Amino acid sequence: MKIFIKNQQSKSYFRKNANIALNKIIKFKTIIIVISIVIFICSKGYSENITPDQYENNNGDNSIECANRLHIAITKNIPHLHNFHTRTDEDWFVFYGIKNIIYKIAVIVETLESSCNAVIEIYDIEHSQLVYWDRAIEGKDEIFFWTECIKDDLYFIRLTHSEDSPFGSNTAYDIRLYLDVAPFNGDIKGKVLDIYSLKSITYGKIKTNEGFTAVSMPEIDEDYFIYEHRTGCFQLFAEAQGYISWSEPVDVLETIPTNKDIYMHPDFDDDNRISLRDVIIALKVLSGNAIAKHRNINGIETVIGIMIKIGNQ
Repeated sequence: MKIFIKNQQSKSYFRKNANIALNKIIKFKTIIIVISIVIFICSKGYSENITPDQYENNNGDNSIECANRLHIAITKNIPHLHNFHTRTDEDWFVFYGIKNIIYKIAVIVETLESSCNAVIEIYDIEHSQLVYWDRAIEGKDEIFFWTECIKDDLYFIRLTHSEDSPFGSNTAYDIRLYLDVAPFNGDIKGKVLDIYSLKSITYGKIKTNEGFTAVSMPEIDEDYFIYEHRTGCFQLFAEAQGYISWSEPVDVLETIPTNKDIYMHPDFDDDNRISLRDVIIALKVLSGNAIAKHRNINGIETVIGIMIKIGNQ
């Protein structure tokens, strides 16, 4: 009996130590697995989920068709804050470029520990790539001088995040667009409207004879804003697809922004003038036999307005 008890105690002792050793092995393997997962996740550039920037609301800004406009300045810092909240996030911007003008594109990182590594691309109105710029340096500001604007037109900037850098947190950035000229003290702002429907016109190209530009997009206070313009009397021009070109003088003040609203006439036959042909096409649109395309039609009032315009010519 004594021998049996002793054997039982030996077996119990062995099982206890075996269980302790097994638990240690399991814990060690678990630690190895966790470390491996962490290394794998980090190597894939993973970062915790973060809130998308404000421009991702509604249609977002992940395509050229949903590009946000960029205000062009000389010295003023006009915030345009974004981030790369997912690996596939891309941000698009539109501006009105003038031939032979030098533009400075600045992507400013928001933190010292930033993981932001922006890639800058520029596209023309036909969606052809003109510039690809990637210094492949993480956490540093990206500054690019574009010196090859060959004609007056809309241009699009695409920003993406380098595949080798972690996305998510610490990828916030501020994009700014500057004219490489001496600054002045005048600002010009206003609405860009269909003269009949009084609806705002998107992607209107606004410029002065000094080469300062803006792109119109519907906003509460203003549709376009030209910063740091020279003061005095200048000519202001506006173009928009589906509308007759517009031009009027503007007096640019130094102390307060000059407000100049722009009212544009729809051009239904795209010949940049008002004629009876526009009346015929407008009537077809109202009857459902033609498409308005980019124009805003305010019912029969638009047709009557065009006829009055023709009578006054």
